[in-house]
Amino acid sequence: MKKVNVTYSERGFPQFDGAVETDYGHKVRVYGSSAAMKDCVWMSVAHDGVAAGLPEVDTAVHMDLEQATAVRDRLSAWINTTNGYDDTDVAALRSRIKELEQWRTELADQLEPFRTREDW
Repeated sequence: MKKVNVTYSERGFPQFDGAVETDYGHKVRVYGSSAAMKDCVWMSVAHDGVAAGLPEVDTAVHMDLEQATAVRDRLSAWINTTNGYDDTDVAALRSRIKELEQWRTELADQLEPFRTREDW
């Protein structure tokens, strides 16, 4: 997962790495909320309407931690389905690491006869 840079607005609220532009030109931003009663976040979607057939959009949703976590979980489920593995399953990740280490060892063994002194 890529590390997200955090900057702060003039009022001290976090902003996360600027907008992500989608395939259709929508700009999605995530930024902290000034809600006083609990931690909340805004996720905005904007589109200038230039792309053929798409309306102009400028809206945002306000979420508390539970709601933001639910959205994150759904995105993670889609990402895991697309990638073919579940990055939340620690045992499966450890198993995959062992498979890759075994593959690397087998490949190194196969290449061993082709090494020369200069390679060392």
